[in-house]
Amino acid sequence: MTFPKIKSSLCLTFVVMLFSVFALSTTAEAATTLYQWRGEGVTAYQTKYFGEEGDIKVRGNGGTVSIKIDQYSQNSNTTANAKYTLLSVSNKVVGSSRVVVGDRGGSAKLPAATLTFTDVLPGDYMIQVINNTNAGIVIQGDVYFTAN
Repeated sequence: MTFPKIKSSLCLTFVVMLFSVFALSTTAEAATTLYQWRGEGVTAYQTKYFGEEGDIKVRGNGGTVSIKIDQYSQNSNTTANAKYTLLSVSNKVVGSSRVVVGDRGGSAKLPAATLTFTDVLPGDYMIQVINNTNAGIVIQGDVYFTAN
């Protein structure tokens, strides 16, 4: 006596369970949003900090911090140009600074610039932005973390 409905149900249950385990293991490594800022103006040659109170928190064994940047110049005759640095709250530079030149992101109908800092140790961080132009720029960003 065979039970074909039970066999097919067991096979289907096994496949669903296997897929669920696979899906959970791949999403465990997904990036977590740590911090965001929106539509902030940075005047000519100004330095500005985001997350100054240590809002960007890297925990566990550390990992990779990625920053997606939208920026544009407020003057159509000037190209946006800003330097971005990941700093610990004690002002220690993490990795090298990155310069983003040109309008980027939604307002420019271009992809956001992505800055990646690897091997970031656990701790509290902030972003330093220096406007390298003689015109104001508007920036916004999203900071993501992927654990080691």
